[in-house]
Amino acid sequence: MKKLFTFLASGLFMVSLSAQTIAHNSFLPDHRNLSETAQSFNSARSENTNHFTRFAVHKPKPGFFLKSGNTIMQKLDSTIYSDETMDGSWLLSGKKEYRYSTSGKLIQLVSYDSQEKRPGTQWVEFSKAIYTYKDNDLLIEKISSRWDSDAGDWQAKWKTEYFYNNEAKVMLIYNYSLGEGSGEWEYSRKTEFSYNESGLISAVIRYDRDTDSGEWVEDFKTTYAYDKHENPTVLIDYEWDGNQWVYDFKTEYTYNASNYAELLTGFLWDGSQWQYDRQTEFFYDDQWRLTMEVEYYRNNAQWINDDKYIYVFEDNGNLLSETHYNWDENTETWMDYNRDDYTYNNEYPFEKLVLPVIGIWGNDYWWKIRYNHMLLTDVYSLPVAGDREWDDKYKSVMHYSEIEVLSVPENSFSDVLIYPNPAGDEFRIAVPGLQTAEIVVEIFDLNGRKLMEQRVSTPKGEIKTKVSSLQSGMYICRLTSGRESISRKLVIR
Repeated sequence: MKKLFTFLASGLFMVSLSAQTIAHNSFLPDHRNLSETAQSFNSARSENTNHFTRFAVHKPKPGFFLKSGNTIMQKLDSTIYSDETMDGSWLLSGKKEYRYSTSGKLIQLVSYDSQEKRPGTQWVEFSKAIYTYKDNDLLIEKISSRWDSDAGDWQAKWKTEYFYNNEAKVMLIYNYSLGEGSGEWEYSRKTEFSYNESGLISAVIRYDRDTDSGEWVEDFKTTYAYDKHENPTVLIDYEWDGNQWVYDFKTEYTYNASNYAELLTGFLWDGSQWQYDRQTEFFYDDQWRLTMEVEYYRNNAQWINDDKYIYVFEDNGNLLSETHYNWDENTETWMDYNRDDYTYNNEYPFEKLVLPVIGIWGNDYWWKIRYNHMLLTDVYSLPVAGDREWDDKYKSVMHYSEIEVLSVPENSFSDVLIYPNPAGDEFRIAVPGLQTAEIVVEIFDLNGRKLMEQRVSTPKGEIKTKVSSLQSGMYICRLTSGRESISRKLVIR
């Protein structure tokens, strides 16, 4: 994997990690027959480069572009993947199905395999993800399951929880796996986030869980610096050597006069100084659409051609094709490597689409830049040896249907008040105008461990909670009503 682009993706993730930029691009072609490494690299490159180069100028507000009142939109229901056979026919290979809330949020994603990879055969469940939000907006939990064919049921495997600050920026992410013996959720990883005075991400620290001691062990850290336009300029990655943080990789960004990224340079730490490793140049047309990027690697104090990507757009902004080339050092020419071609229904612009984007990567904006309208197909091709032609290999077809998206009403649940705070032996929770059958009150420590849970049926605007058993300190109080949830800091004296 090309490490530079791994950290390019990391940098984009951190630039504006607010509540509405937590996304998961689960509907686009993943060419799943490629190796895991190739898929992972392609994701890091293609899902973030365009987003990054335009981020500084456009400063988008990610999320669905919903207007007040109910809106008729087109929702992406499924993506169906096919592989081409030797005789030129297509065999079904996989499918993803999406379910949404009435406000257009992705709440379920189910992946299927084709039982025999033949048209018309039964789809076989493979994986499922369930997403839970608070305030109809913030992702607070994702549970991933695998289909157990022997048991004939879904088996939960992994869970991710998200905690936010008062500015709705994520502060903590906990990853869990389900213990095989205990059947309980067990910590596997923790990620902490820090922000500067401008609200931009300043540092991310990742920890792994020591299964023997039960302690969090430092693993990886990234720090971020910005220019006066809030463009990221330097990202530095560190590894933990058991005693201290040591340099690992550095990425530097430079911008043109129009504030678009034009050069990205990666460095490796050799133990005493930074050494050039990789570099990428970005080229644009007169409408500032990315038309080409060229990647280089360092050898004998020189930059050597490595990869090139050419992007062709329609006048309306849709990306028509994306062609990848490799540099052949023997012939000193660019050689065809792979290509994607796209088709659209231009009747439906991005603003009229409900897509399965939910947060952290901000790919709703990436989608809008590259595909301004309803994407219908993506055909992935490989070159025919010595023929300068392309042979189709994989195809993705998107299927849509109509949905009436409800505007999010004024939410009295977000007006919750905890008092007194700091609290003594008890505190009260005031929820003006709440009409619900049950509220669940949960108390967590700052390590994410749940200490208390209280269920209150038919509350009448106020809940009394006793906390005399808890020690003095800071906690997180989470209230859940149906699919809606909200968290507040709680201090106990």
